[in-house]
Amino acid sequence: MNGHPQLSVLIPWRQRDEILLTLAANAPTFRANDAEILVLNCGGDPEQLRSLIAGSGVAGVRQLDIESPQFNKPLALNVGLAHSRADTVLTLDTDIVLLDDALAEARAVTREGAFVTIEWVYESQPVPPAAGIHPDMLGGFTVSLANTAILEFRFRDGKTVHHQVSRRDAFGNIRAGPGLLVAKKKDLLDVRGHNSELDRWGWEDDDILVRLQYVLGLRRVQRGAVLHLTHGHDRRAVLGSLRQSDQRNFAKCCRNYNRGMFLGTYDFDIANTAGKVIEAISGNNRSPATVRSDRRHNPAYRSGPEYCGKEDGIEHQRQPDASKLAASIGGLLLEAELSKLLLRDCAMLHVGIEDSRLARRFSSRCRQITGIALDPTEQSLAEGLGLPNYHAVVVNKYSENVRAHLPFNTYDIIVDLNVAGFACCQRHLETLLQTYASLLSPAGSLITARQGMDRPANGDCWKLSESDLAYLADQAGLRATKTGYGVYILKRQEN
Repeated sequence: MNGHPQLSVLIPWRQRDEILLTLAANAPTFRANDAEILVLNCGGDPEQLRSLIAGSGVAGVRQLDIESPQFNKPLALNVGLAHSRADTVLTLDTDIVLLDDALAEARAVTREGAFVTIEWVYESQPVPPAAGIHPDMLGGFTVSLANTAILEFRFRDGKTVHHQVSRRDAFGNIRAGPGLLVAKKKDLLDVRGHNSELDRWGWEDDDILVRLQYVLGLRRVQRGAVLHLTHGHDRRAVLGSLRQSDQRNFAKCCRNYNRGMFLGTYDFDIANTAGKVIEAISGNNRSPATVRSDRRHNPAYRSGPEYCGKEDGIEHQRQPDASKLAASIGGLLLEAELSKLLLRDCAMLHVGIEDSRLARRFSSRCRQITGIALDPTEQSLAEGLGLPNYHAVVVNKYSENVRAHLPFNTYDIIVDLNVAGFACCQRHLETLLQTYASLLSPAGSLITARQGMDRPANGDCWKLSESDLAYLADQAGLRATKTGYGVYILKRQEN
């Protein structure tokens, strides 16, 4: 990282373990945008945060410990703004992973009299549809049904601000992200940052968007998509109910506007925290840890059926439309690990391609990518991309003759997020690892993730534990290592 990065990423934090995963998953995007990362610890445990950052394996993260009796997001962002070194700033939450690289475009937009908020936020777990959504409203020819709420502020000086408060798509179960902001640092300073007088949760994000539009006349542009690690409302810093907290802060903002007060509390916050902010920068001393199988261990997967009685394993189960699925955190962590590898001239086998996101991201860096699809629609989607070095086949990965469907005899990298997904029996699960071992080139790697192993195999019957993975790898002549954020790499034992 040079002394003047292109982007400063500000992440307020307090006692949220998700930062380990999101830092790791976002790291490739941050590197691609020459970004510095500032994690702003407002009232949390510094040692806990230090451990989480170290576990992510991301070096150079700037940890700012802010002395505060409670979490205050606007205060944390103002302190982060004062310590940022880039001309452009991204405010990001601890539980958010960027799904595309819209940051380069967003930075360009900020130079054209605008600021950018994230257009769509996907949830990592299904969320019930909004009340009043009838089945007839979904599917068919209509591909989107978005409900948008806009407030129109008219002021005595003749100015009008149309502020989008919310936007939600009933089809994709996605929403807009007003709190995920890309803006010029100068613009944020011109409105004196965020307002730390807003209590806990609600309207602190909307307030600065309204003020950027009123004071500076900036346009709001929406770009990009992110994944939100779904959690309950109990994880939010609120006083009373969410509705009460939001309404209380909205009323405060309206009182300020009525008094002609359109500036934040940046100056007060920086003066008040002088001498109360401690900075530390993370290193990267973490090395992969070997995962060993316990010879006395009784594998959990042995609780499943010994043999399903079918040569090719369980019959295919139809999956949701892959084009409408958001990437999972496990898949994003795998992509982060792949981004570190030298992929030039390598052949990759990707098992479970869904919307072919991995191929779209890495095909330009690989000699060839073969995808194993779960459904013919996934294969059709892959072929429609027109990538010359990408070929998808429809086959059950547990089939004992899966090799006959593949165009290559060996692969340098095999990627399977969910090794035990839909495993029908012990025999086919063991055969799968043997197949993967036989397909790996001498120095090849099989990459999987903790999240994929946590998914039940064969319904709710049994799961694949870390010890199980080590045991199966050992039986197949492979050695398993893991990174600090739950990605496992299996190689031949002699390597």
